Amino acid sequence: MDKTILVEKDIEEGRKVIVALQKNGFPVNSAFWLYKPEPDEWRLTFASPLYDEQGPFKAYSFVQKVLAKFSPSVGISVAETTVLSDKDELVEGLRYLDKQNPGILSNMRLRGNSIKNRYVDDIYIYYVTP
Repeated sequence: MDKTILVEKDIEEGRKVIVALQKNGFPVNSAFWLYKPEPDEWRLTFASPLYDEQGPFKAYSFVQKVLAKFSPSVGISVAETTVLSDKDELVEGLRYLDKQNPGILSNMRLRGNSIKNRYVDDIYIYYVTP
């Protein structure tokens, strides 16, 4: 099966979603597109303290409400998003890499890397906060 392609339009729409979430009070400490090879899909992924403070249901509900406000709608549904804890192993691994060279991961794509003992096939990173 051919890998689903992440195109510039996806990256720009993801950026719009991140900005909208932040403007509506959703703390996004790290944001990236993560490719999942088994279902052959990209997931717009956010690390947020809200996940730990109020739980995943509240976090996803918040994302869904913000996505519903877009007019015209962005081409991203809540089903294409993932909200993670700030303590998630992948997020911590990205923070570690960013600490080595601050800011280097901003708007960067990594392919075929191991990040904190987790193989990542493909990832487009908007930003990672310390």
